[in-house]
Formats: sequence, structure tokens, C-alpha cells
Amino acid sequence: MALPPTKRCEASPGPVVSGEYVAYGLYSPDIFDPGTGKLTPEAIKIDDLRGPSSGHVDSCGHSTGLSVCRSSNLGALDELREVLTQITSRKPSRRIEGYATAIVDEIWNVQKLRPDQRPLNVLDDGRPDYRNHAVIRGATGLGRGALRGPKNDLIELFNRRVVREAE
Repeated sequence: MALPPTKRCEASPGPVVSGEYVAYGLYSPDIFDPGTGKLTPEAIKIDDLRGPSSGHVDSCGHSTGLSVCRSSNLGALDELREVLTQITSRKPSRRIEGYATAIVDEIWNVQKLRPDQRPLNVLDDGRPDYRNHAVIRGATGLGRGALRGPKNDLIELFNRRVVREAE
């Protein structure tokens, strides 16, 4: 029997659960193509899922992995919008496009290599100014080749539920 999930970060609303939605902030041209309305193939990098060679960094609000927002919680999308505003303000060619959502259970179940192992994990990573921050990571020990399929499946999952920013 699996142990119940535990909260990792003090500012987080709690552990990530299966029915929860996460939102991936979209901006062009780096991770979103406004012409196709889809994430670019480079939107999610295997190295972000895999982490540095020394292992993932765990520092609440700044942990390594693919940054997402736990969008089911009150005020979460406002927090995401603030982060997107900060990201796009650093480079004039960037433009906020909206966000894409996926259900945590769908993320956990992409291209399972073994029935007892999730290829991707979603972890709470809240901090005081971004309580709903979370990270998606590849399972420990998975190499670049093993993460290629789950990465592509994750892009496909997010492409199913794109919410565009109103002009």
C-alpha cells in the first residue's frame, strides 16, 4: 500500500493530488506558436525533466524541473499571470499567450515504462509569493532516451487544453 503524499514546501497549499489541474504558462515565440495555437516542440526540454547531472535541486519555489502552476486553487492563475509578466518583460520579443492545462493523473500515466513506475512526477514547490508553484520531473534514473516519449506525450496533453490570452 502506497503512503499518502506529503507536503514538501511550507508555503504550498499541500501535496499534489491526482485530480488536480496544473497550468503551464505560455508565451511566444519560445514555447508557443500563435499561428498553430500549439506548444512548440522545444516548449518542454528533456533536460528540465531530467535535471542537472548532479541531481534535481530542491529549494521551495526554485526547485529544478518543469515549472507549472497548480491551477485548481484560488488565486493560482493570478500568480501564474504575474510570473508570465516577469518572464516576458525580460525580452521584448516575448508575448504572453495564455496557459495550457493537464490533470495530474494524466501526467502521472503518460507512457509508463513499467506498471509500477510513473515516468513523470508532479511535486508541490510553493513559496510565499507563488504558493501554487509546482514542478514536473522525470522519475529518478530515467535517461534522455527514456524521457523522450513522456516529454512528447506531455506536450500533447498540454496541447489538448490551451486557453488563449484575451487581446
